[in-house]
Amino acid sequence: MNKSILILIALVFITLFSKAQQKDVNAIIEEGAKLSKSGQYLDAIAKFEAALKIDPKNDIWQYQLSYNYFKAGSRKKAIDIMENNLRSSKNYLGKKYALLGTMYEDEGQPKKADESYMAGIKAEPDYDLNYYNLAMLCQSKGEYANAEKWAKESIKRASNNADASLIYMHAVYSQNKFSNAFLAACNFLLIEPDTETSKEVLEILAAAMKQLNKDKADPDVQKAEEQFKYIITAINSQVNKSAPPNDFFKKFYVDYFYSMYQSGHLPVVCKIVLMSINPQAAEQWASDNTAKVQAFRTWVRNNPRKL
Repeated sequence: MNKSILILIALVFITLFSKAQQKDVNAIIEEGAKLSKSGQYLDAIAKFEAALKIDPKNDIWQYQLSYNYFKAGSRKKAIDIMENNLRSSKNYLGKKYALLGTMYEDEGQPKKADESYMAGIKAEPDYDLNYYNLAMLCQSKGEYANAEKWAKESIKRASNNADASLIYMHAVYSQNKFSNAFLAACNFLLIEPDTETSKEVLEILAAAMKQLNKDKADPDVQKAEEQFKYIITAINSQVNKSAPPNDFFKKFYVDYFYSMYQSGHLPVVCKIVLMSINPQAAEQWASDNTAKVQAFRTWVRNNPRKL
């Protein structure tokens, strides 16, 4: 048989084998991802280890292996995998440092966690999770001003992230910045109106309202529309007198909510924000006022946040 024909046959065989192998790997990874998502971390680990035998340098699979070891409770093993990966690869650095920092925190090493998040910010400044994690870390240490600072940076990069608004709310409320806390709570509840967390946020919203509405004898969250109007207009007046034009709180929260109010959408906002008090009543109201709800949705779509 001609040598060139033998080479051709060998190449065809290699190509077919590679395609079959890749198909097998894809199936393994898909199954591993499903197992991880369902909380079957040990089974997921087995799948990702099998995939890494075929492609030992695959960054994503090493990340997934580290993550699943961490979730399975093998934190030191998870940290070793991620530290080794970071020494050999410069891909996905923001995501890797965010995971590594989280694992350091869980191991009771806040200094290393801080360093990891800062390394992630340096490597990928536009990746929001390291800012968010730093905000959470500072809040847990009682460093509320720093928590506020990092929460702002996270929000700037992921404005629809409810968790970023949540940590910002906690940080400013801890500093008795009740105007900030009020609007941050409203913002969170517009994104996530009816969850277990939203009930906690509603308590802070009510507490902030009492501080901002002291001239009212008995602030009542359930009669909110009038009080929302009073508070939002008062905050807008105060902030526009004192804050510079590019102030984060003014641009992201005050200007946005005041414009929302001026556009006539306060009734819808109140119903969404207070949904967790009585979800069925809120849903019925929405069903009876579809035009108002649709108009609000259109307004939100046509008025993106400006930072």
